[in-house]
This record gives sequence, structure tokens and C-alpha cells, in this order.
Amino acid sequence: MQSKKIPLSIVYASWAGIGVLLIAILSYFFYKQTLSWQAIFGLVLIITGVILVNLYKT
Repeated sequence: MQSKKIPLSIVYASWAGIGVLLIAILSYFFYKQTLSWQAIFGLVLIITGVILVNLYKT
């Protein structure tokens, strides 16, 4: 069985993006911090970037 290898840059970018998203969501629920539309737009861009990087990795 051959194992798949994922480049470290892809893994690091994915975990960083997911981490930022989760922290923003948790701070909204636990600390009642509101997010501006700019922050929400930025989070959407992060999610989109993580998805695109994982879709088109070589």
C-alpha cells in the first residue's frame, strides 16, 4: 500500500486557515465578540483559499 504525501506548505496553510476560522467562531459564541462584515468577508476568503489550495495541489 502506497501512502500519500501532502506537502508541508499545504498542510500548514490549511491548519492555519481552519484555526483562524475556529477561533473567530468560538470567540463569537463564548465571548460575544461581534464580527464586522469585513471580518466575515476575510474569513470567507480564507475558507475559499484553503479549499482552492487543497483542490489544486499537485
